[in-house]
Amino acid sequence: MKRTFPDHFLWGAAASGPQLEGGREGRGKTVWDYWFEVEPDKFYQRLGPAEVSNFYRHYKADIAAMKELGFNSFRTSISWSRLLPDGEHVNRDAVLFYRDVLERLRENGIKPIMNLYHFDMPYRLYRKGGWENREVVEEFVQYAQTAFECFGDIVEQWVTFNEPIVPIEMGYLHDQHLPAVYDLQRAFQAGFHTVLAHALTVRAFRQSKPQERLG
Repeated sequence: MKRTFPDHFLWGAAASGPQLEGGREGRGKTVWDYWFEVEPDKFYQRLGPAEVSNFYRHYKADIAAMKELGFNSFRTSISWSRLLPDGEHVNRDAVLFYRDVLERLRENGIKPIMNLYHFDMPYRLYRKGGWENREVVEEFVQYAQTAFECFGDIVEQWVTFNEPIVPIEMGYLHDQHLPAVYDLQRAFQAGFHTVLAHALTVRAFRQSKPQERLG
């Protein structure tokens, strides 16, 4: 029996800002930047977040390669610290970068799916306690609303958190993410605020973009 995939089946790949972009131009400091500064030997071949795959500089060629491979979708993330380096003022260079990425994806028949958070807590918020601090929830919602305003006209599908259990498990029950402690009470607090940030972001999204999709 011949089997066919459904119409609109998505073929592609997933990546993220901290894994892919590199480039510190205009981007605020993240937890990964800090960790690389203090313990570079923890990073594979001592390659830090300012290098990685250099998508920030090579995205045009990378998108051309995606088209050649037959992608019709690509899921990546916006860097919170690139879009809002100080938490208040929008980095216009970041807006131009992401908009060009998104428009080039669409021009090449590749549907962009944008994730808002892929483990890259801004360092300034990490110093306040990260997801343990209720204030960070409000900052995340503000950041999400800024992203919706800047890119909502060319993104139809959004994601709030990539694998939200991972920063909790790896940061509070293991030592693979910061704060790299073993503390169940702090883990529950950070987990609760993560879920709350998702819920409040969904509410804000539905009020402004009811026809689009958020997961």
